[in-house]
Amino acid sequence: MLSAVGFGILGAVPEPDLTTVLLLGIVAVTIGIWSRGVRVGLWGLVVLVFASAARALWVDGYWIYLPEELPSALLRAGLPWLAAVALRQYISLGRQADQEREMKRRERAAELERRFAAERLHLAQSLHDDLGHSLSLVALTVGRLELDSSLPDSSRVALSNARQQVAQAVERLGDSVVSLRAGKPLGPPDIETVETLIRRARDAGAHLDVTRLPEESRLNMFGRDLVRRVVRESITNATRYAPSETITVHATDTGDQLSLCVSNQVRHGPLTMSTSGTGLAELAQTLAAVGGDLDVTRETDRFVVTATFPVAADPAVFGDEKQEDVGDGKPRSRSTRQARIRLVVATVAAIVIGLAVGEAALHFQKKRTVLTAEDFASISIGDAREDVLLQLPGHELPPSRGETRQPGCHFYAVTADSFNYAAGDAHMVCFDGDAVTKLEYIKGKHR
Repeated sequence: MLSAVGFGILGAVPEPDLTTVLLLGIVAVTIGIWSRGVRVGLWGLVVLVFASAARALWVDGYWIYLPEELPSALLRAGLPWLAAVALRQYISLGRQADQEREMKRRERAAELERRFAAERLHLAQSLHDDLGHSLSLVALTVGRLELDSSLPDSSRVALSNARQQVAQAVERLGDSVVSLRAGKPLGPPDIETVETLIRRARDAGAHLDVTRLPEESRLNMFGRDLVRRVVRESITNATRYAPSETITVHATDTGDQLSLCVSNQVRHGPLTMSTSGTGLAELAQTLAAVGGDLDVTRETDRFVVTATFPVAADPAVFGDEKQEDVGDGKPRSRSTRQARIRLVVATVAAIVIGLAVGEAALHFQKKRTVLTAEDFASISIGDAREDVLLQLPGHELPPSRGETRQPGCHFYAVTADSFNYAAGDAHMVCFDGDAVTKLEYIKGKHR
């Protein structure tokens, strides 16, 4: 309350100097940016009005000072206060919009997590029930064939390797199911390198011709995981569609780019491509996202996969799957922008309405003191007081602050229009006894 009283009294100072105006502006801005600034400022403006009215009526003795000085006092105090309030509200609304956007982002993230959790559980159940059962049957069949004494030793060794690979696949499947249910990321074992992948394929019976493949430390510069995925998918497709053909793997390291070409001969029937999940189609998108390229072509009787890998900016995460952006992407909501517009409009409207009300009150008061130029011209020195009083308005202009008037002299407004060039000028009519003794047109700057 003391702040409101001090603010109002400081704003009600009549004809303030520059120091007072600057001090008032600092106080108004300080109150405006205060958390309780709206309430304190409003009470301060109420105190300003009452203080101005009390001074005009009881101290100065002329109530007409109130409509003359109140608009400017309200502007001096109210304009910086409103500007500070608007600035604080603008910042507050921005923070509120940020909080709303963050809340929406978290809600969206939670919804996605719930959906992904349901999908993981469904996938884990399908893998466990369908694929796990099928792989177990395959392992059982291969194990039974391995015990067949009529097979040659080479076939029994191949069956033994096949059974071990199926067992490893079942173990990997079990780990994947556990990871899916727990929501942990899936991926190949860290110990599996490109060389390990190629060796396992050869052990399974694939014919691989590998040339100029860089060392593992060098492959890591191009995103080792992504290179391994391309090689694995290419070998998988080749063994699926041309199981008896030689698979050629040729790599070219140019320093800032690795080119990898995997091809195989296709002799039997038309080529049928089917890619899904981690297939070539998805690998092409992943490579394109990191600045690489993957091209799949059919050259006469050969199937060719050509992939280019740029140097990875962060080899540790190069090739990771893209994460979905759960933000709403909007810097501000529509409701927040509308609230800001309403705030600006309300601020401007308050200022305009205050000026209009003050101007209307001043015009009304001055109109009662106007002595027109025609009436003033019709008065002459020596005219009788009784005749002249019939032409004069019922009210006259009060003296300006610091103005000293001669006894018997009365001042009347030339015009009530504040925007007229004669605003502030006055007609002076002086009486001595029962007659007019002096007539003068006084400029406002000389009053």
